[in-house]
This record gives sequence, C-alpha cells and structure tokens, in this order.
Amino acid sequence: MPKLQAGDVAPGLALSDEDGSVITLDDYQGKRVVVYFYPADDTPGCTKEACQFSDLFDEFLAAGVDVIGISPDDESSHRRFREKFGLTVRLLSDPSHSVMESYGAWGEKTLYGKRSVGVIRTTVLVGAEGRIERAWYHVRADGHAADGAESHCRDAEVTEVAAESVSSDAEASPDHCHPRDPDRTRRAGVTAGARACSGGGHPTD
Repeated sequence: MPKLQAGDVAPGLALSDEDGSVITLDDYQGKRVVVYFYPADDTPGCTKEACQFSDLFDEFLAAGVDVIGISPDDESSHRRFREKFGLTVRLLSDPSHSVMESYGAWGEKTLYGKRSVGVIRTTVLVGAEGRIERAWYHVRADGHAADGAESHCRDAEVTEVAAESVSSDAEASPDHCHPRDPDRTRRAGVTAGARACSGGGHPTD
C-alpha cells in the first residue's frame, strides 16, 4: 500500500481494544486523533514509544488530539502491557495487519542491509474531517512522541503544548511510565532479557 499523504481520506478501521471493545475511526468523528503503529508490546523500543505517548497524553488532549496505538498483538497482551507500565493510551489489535496495510504501515523494510516484511513504525494525524493531516513513516521510537506533539500544535496553530524533550538517558526497568512525573523524564527501559521489538518476527526499523 502506498504511503498516505496530507489530504488523503483516512482508511476506516474497526479493531478491538485492550478491553475487547470495538473501536472505529467514526468514534473520533469531529475530533483529531493520532494513530501510531508499532511492532510489539513490552519490547524495548515499543515500550519507550508507548510510555512517551502516555507521558504526553494530557498535552495531546489539551490540544484537542486523542491518541491510539495499533499493533498485531492480541487484547490480553495489550492489557498486560498497559497494566505493567501504567499506560494511558488506548491500544488496538490488528492481527491480520489489514489496517496497517491500508495505512502503509506494513510491508517490506530494510534494517542493517537485511530485508524483511513486518510493521513499519508509523504515526499519522487524522483531522476532524477524517482526512490525513500529517503522516510520518519509519519514525524513531525514542523521542518521536514529543517531537510530534510540538509539531501538531505548531502546524495546526492550536493551544501551545509544553512537550519537553525526552531524556535519552532513561532509567532501566521502570514499574510504570509515571505520566505525571513533574520532570517528564522518560523511564522507558524494560526488564533484562526482553525480546527485541519486532514486527512479524523480523527486526524493526
């Protein structure tokens, strides 16, 4: 599937969240929503990304933007992931990759010269009218949420968001993301021995 461009109609979706509720894009009609696609729950890069989106969740909401994450993991995996790290973002399951494919977030990618097929780490901002405002492909897990929050507010000329830069020197093995930690320091390390963050069994980009 080709990459989405600003102005494209956002592909529809109907996926289960961590509680088994079916969530559709129509649920966000009249609202702006960030949809981010990631390879796997409870893995190093994906945990950093999820914790950072959770840390900035209030800032996104203040700017009139909701946030949802999508991966191939099932509902129970999402539930454990949210509980383990105290995540605030809603997580949806796309085991067939059909929604990912429609958003250009599943396909061939190259890492360290090796080609594989899997999740392409992607974030899109869907506008209130159901069209793509911005789309980012092959994003970095660490720091992308903060950069995105700032650019959403700047480009859309909405309420200014204090989305501070996230520390790259995160403490290892947190019990929670601490989304309201006053110094906003990212604590997104994961337990030793955690499997590599990958999509479809392949290395992530």
